[in-house]
Amino acid sequence: MIVSRSHNRDGLAPEAVDAYVRAFSRPGALRAGFGDYRAHERDLALDDEDAAAG
Repeated sequence: MIVSRSHNRDGLAPEAVDAYVRAFSRPGALRAGFGDYRAHERDLALDDEDAAAG
């Protein structure tokens, strides 16, 4: 656990940090998050279209 590199070391309980490490260490766990970033520009364009349409 690399809590020493965190800005606010008391921001999360050690159990929460351990849960995040377990969840994000699984194969493919970050795929959805990366896909969200890849789709960012298109997603913003769709939001603008929706707003313009009311």
